[in-house]
Amino acid sequence: MQGTVPGLPASPIAVSVFSTGVGTSLGVFRGGFEVRPVAPVISDKVQYYTEDRGKTFQPLRVPNESSLFASRHMFFHPDNPSWIIYLAGVECDSVFTSTCHEEALVTRNHGQHWTAVNQYTRGCQWAQTDKFISRTHGTIFCEEYATKHGSQFTLSQSRRQFVTSDDDFATVHTPFDNIVHFAIIEEYLVVAVFTGGGSNLRLQLSMNGETFAPAHLPGNVHDINKAYTVLNSKERAIFLHVTTSNAQGAEFGTLFTSNSNGTYYTSSLPYVNRNEQGLVDFEKMAGIEGIALVNQVRNPRELLRGGTASKEIQSRISFDNGASWRSLAAPGRDSLGHPFQCDGEGCGLHLNSFTVRSDPVNILSASSAVGLMLGVGNVGSRLLPYRDGDTFLTRDAGLNWKEIRKGAHLHEFGDHGAILLLVDDEEPTDHVWYSLDDGNTFHKFVFALSHTKQRIVSMTTEPQSTSRKFLLMGLSTEATPRFIVTALDFTGTETLQCVLDNNNEETDDFELWSPSADREGKCLFGQEIQYYRRIEGRDCYIGNEFEPTPKVIKHCPCTETDFECDYNFERDPAGSGKCDYHFKSSGYRKIPLSLCQGGLTLDKPREVYCPDKAASITLRLLLFLPFAAMLAGAIYLGLKNRRQSVGVALLALPGLVVILLHSIDWRRLLAYPLDLWDRIMSFKYRYAPVQQDEPASDLLMENYEDYFDHWEEEEA
Repeated sequence: MQGTVPGLPASPIAVSVFSTGVGTSLGVFRGGFEVRPVAPVISDKVQYYTEDRGKTFQPLRVPNESSLFASRHMFFHPDNPSWIIYLAGVECDSVFTSTCHEEALVTRNHGQHWTAVNQYTRGCQWAQTDKFISRTHGTIFCEEYATKHGSQFTLSQSRRQFVTSDDDFATVHTPFDNIVHFAIIEEYLVVAVFTGGGSNLRLQLSMNGETFAPAHLPGNVHDINKAYTVLNSKERAIFLHVTTSNAQGAEFGTLFTSNSNGTYYTSSLPYVNRNEQGLVDFEKMAGIEGIALVNQVRNPRELLRGGTASKEIQSRISFDNGASWRSLAAPGRDSLGHPFQCDGEGCGLHLNSFTVRSDPVNILSASSAVGLMLGVGNVGSRLLPYRDGDTFLTRDAGLNWKEIRKGAHLHEFGDHGAILLLVDDEEPTDHVWYSLDDGNTFHKFVFALSHTKQRIVSMTTEPQSTSRKFLLMGLSTEATPRFIVTALDFTGTETLQCVLDNNNEETDDFELWSPSADREGKCLFGQEIQYYRRIEGRDCYIGNEFEPTPKVIKHCPCTETDFECDYNFERDPAGSGKCDYHFKSSGYRKIPLSLCQGGLTLDKPREVYCPDKAASITLRLLLFLPFAAMLAGAIYLGLKNRRQSVGVALLALPGLVVILLHSIDWRRLLAYPLDLWDRIMSFKYRYAPVQQDEPASDLLMENYEDYFDHWEEEEA
């Protein structure tokens, strides 16, 4: 089960290897939120798991093989790791079996005893994550078929319902009886519900699993008639990608951001890239709020015209939670010291993302590695294929980048970013590359003999990337591949621990750094915050227990960057800061993340940048009418009594007209009756807000494209 690899030279890096039988393993994933996470290895009816980061593996027996209908089969309760939901396949010896279906089983003693709780499901999970907390500790959410007989393979177009239970389904509650899917994203529960006889989708949001409210898209739209992907929501808001084109090879859509309870959405960026599976090129930076990267299709009109055109992708980054976007700055030279040949429109750094990533867990950043991001891409006017990319690193949260190695690599952070680990995922390999000095130099480490090269499919460590231990998952190059798990322990590479000493710069191994230090001003979301990070080049390890608290320097006055367009408004593309898509309100709302104090109050209803209050228009009308009457009276009296005053009055008239034109906003005046009618009609509608007292998991993306194929065919 374990042991160092024979034939390798002595090294401070310890190696352990676990291998399954030929052709039996199905996959590996991390489980739970415990300090030492479990990593089950799925192999027939046995799940091998480790609680010591790969040193040893123990068998976990399950009643049946894993479900053919679920991409993930095990769900650990965040507070009780021995509580597990397992999705099994029942009577599925063959896909042609007439009664093959999925069954949800629960154990509360780490697999010693299993209880079947639901059948004909399409996914179940605990109603609790590290952020989403239901009212009852043991509540389970399930998506189940209303029809519970026959082969589940034949039920793909049958009605499914969202059900909940807090007593292992002795009693069941059904909030929605016709859904596409559900997902828990951070503190939000999102359920996609069919409306209009199944022709549209409506998103229902909840923050406790009991009270729901519908999502509102711009234009007072509640329903979606194509597809969507629910994205990350780590900053008290949901990012939602709504497909606007699902033509083969031309898939893209619009990115929306929500208010703090996930119910009202505004447009953030058009033409954001996605693939036919519904995965979207969107990623939030872990550890620092408000920073996100996307890939945008720059030739959408050319793609929609058909022909042989292919997508041209460019990367964009936002430092204000999607309120504005810009290109990634291209480094001047590559890792060999050669200058990049890059100029002209669109020149920048472009990085591959989820639509081409073989390992969805291999994200760009880690919460403990503050300011660090790693990615595969290229410098130029557009993104090249993954296999043609090189590996790039940023230490300042995306402001500046450098190429650290040629070629595409899977990557992982360890020891709070003090260890950078790279491995080739394009060809079978027997070695990794690691850096202990922030990517300035890399060392090669051979973890296997040359005749046991592996095709690496995944690389991982504990969720916060604070450990110095890693797991490599790969397939042997034999005719019938074996699944191999290799544990690497870098504990011996550094023996001196870093010291945090604010009172002595000579012995202090850490520095205070701000993600906004190189931008105009030092405020980000209304605060000037500094983070502790290891000084570049320090020869020491940080350690698992290092948990420095970010230092809030001050709260900042509100500026325009602390505001985003309100519901039913969109920002002026010219960047002037005004909202010109008028329905109501000032057109601004304060970004939920911002903690600014004082300064601008752009979110005050009907302020300067967007339509004024209706009352101000009424006041101008009241001032205009008496003034017009006085002017008419003066002209009348002049005509009747002293004709010479007519000329004076007429000479004064152009000046008075100019004054009136400058004092009255005629566009708003003409729009006022429509706005007044809209207000009168809106009284008959009421909005029930989602409760916000419940705080929910890592980035989660859900696809709903497949369920719309038959509607698109009918439209065609």
